[in-house]
Amino acid sequence: MIKHIFKYSALAALLTAISLSSCVKEDFLPSHYDNDSTTQDFGNVEFKRRKVLLIAIDGLAGKTVQDMAPPVISGLLPKSVYTFEGLTDTVTSVATGWATMTTGVPYIDHLIMDSTLIPKTVVGSHSEIKYYDNFIHFLKNDNLEFKVTAITPWDDINSFIIPQSDNVVSLGSSASTEDISNAAIDRLQTTNPDLMIVNFNQTALVGQQYGFGENVAEYSNAVLSIDQQIGKIMDALAARENYEKEEWLVVIQSTSGGAGHELGGKLSAQRNVFSIYYSPIIVPGKYTGPKILDKGLRLNGTPSTYVRAENPDDRYNINGSMTFEFKLKVNPREPGNYSYSYPPFFSKVKERYGSANPGYSFLKTGNEMVFWMCDGESTKEVKQTTAILDNNFHTVTGRADFDGQTYTMSIFLDGENRKDIQFTPANPITNDKPLVLGYWPAVFTDQYFDCYMADVRIWNTALPDEEIKELAVLSTVPSDHPHINNLIGNWSCDEGEGDQFIDASPSQSNFSIVGNYSWNPLGEILASSNRAPNLLDVTPTIYGWIGLTLEGSNKPQGNNYIRIIGKDN
Repeated sequence: MIKHIFKYSALAALLTAISLSSCVKEDFLPSHYDNDSTTQDFGNVEFKRRKVLLIAIDGLAGKTVQDMAPPVISGLLPKSVYTFEGLTDTVTSVATGWATMTTGVPYIDHLIMDSTLIPKTVVGSHSEIKYYDNFIHFLKNDNLEFKVTAITPWDDINSFIIPQSDNVVSLGSSASTEDISNAAIDRLQTTNPDLMIVNFNQTALVGQQYGFGENVAEYSNAVLSIDQQIGKIMDALAARENYEKEEWLVVIQSTSGGAGHELGGKLSAQRNVFSIYYSPIIVPGKYTGPKILDKGLRLNGTPSTYVRAENPDDRYNINGSMTFEFKLKVNPREPGNYSYSYPPFFSKVKERYGSANPGYSFLKTGNEMVFWMCDGESTKEVKQTTAILDNNFHTVTGRADFDGQTYTMSIFLDGENRKDIQFTPANPITNDKPLVLGYWPAVFTDQYFDCYMADVRIWNTALPDEEIKELAVLSTVPSDHPHINNLIGNWSCDEGEGDQFIDASPSQSNFSIVGNYSWNPLGEILASSNRAPNLLDVTPTIYGWIGLTLEGSNKPQGNNYIRIIGKDN
């Protein structure tokens, strides 16, 4: 049985209701600007009434939907704002997903993490409990006639997450996809909701029992069944008597992913969700999101325990303009200490002592990154001034722009904050040493670098600033990238097993992993700034569609990605 569905006893529910009602709370009307003109009098002009159909699906990863391409959902995409690359909140339970989706507040604030649907601070804590109002609360405060219908097989959702619904249909955990769609169709035909919430949980139930993924027959059948029922609901929506006088936004949002038999978790398939906002009057568009590195290779060690990757290909010598980029997660030498004294970790040089060895290297000095070059007689280095003080992934880019005589050496952090220096070499910056990622034996101190790397790319051209910024948040180089033919090395470093980093560029020049290596579970985002629509954005998007603007502490934290065709907004 799915972990997040259980029934409270009548006594427990009563006690909870009493404890909540005993708290005295002044409920002030929110400060807002009402942009909805559907109920205002403009003479003989009749405006369509904005309405929302929110379909929430538990336990369905965006990549699964993208790979399966179920027909009904696929048919909506040309008139939708959508992504298959969204991420759940930092806590990945269905309960957290519902709380985030209906409040526009992240887990770190609402603290709802499990099927009790109660903030975790309640247990063993005497601190004040903070409850966040959901979108129904504010929509009804704005318009007392606003009507909400909620249909779900999870009874506690109606009691604790969206209790203000006017028309509640609790079907029980054994409800089929057809039971749910029949209830939705009936309410669309017989009632007049402004917001209808429909919840399918069959993918979560089936995934935990049989396994998640399109290759599991029972699971893929559940996905297709939900898709079919969505089609029936859409038909019923279009058949409404007053449909021509209404403007519906259809939101299809998954609340969590799944992998193996586990609902939620740290893996990309468990955190991956999808968002679809459909309406014929909106500007359609597809959004990409950040990649999660499920497993990474820790590059660290000492002379007797090192781990590194080697590539002997001489095409990675600096012969003219070059650009090097990689995503780097620095592991602290001790808790909270990310400072290192000069150890290189991305190098093609014999050693960095003195100036007799031509080549190049990236190293960390203190908390800053350095790009170093040597022509065999002299050296130059350019230092980034923005410190790395955490163990998140950051994109480091080094550029050597050669004008035939002088190199302009540049270093970027996360695609920005460029620092430059000029270097006029007396000799070629070439050698016969391998390109090395990770451990380097020749260091100036006893500090050997400790890191993870991903999305390592080398270009035989100097990429312009705007392309460097764009690529800093991408794990996949677009096939139509203007310099795609200059990409001579492209290693994702996400294999998760084996002794090679595979080169996805036409060079097909793989790194060999050497030393006492192991692939470690990570489940970490590679570029946090590359954000696609997700659960946090549902509430502000619904507000935007209805015409409600909240300010101050009531303003939701997500984004509204909807733009109306023909309007500049």
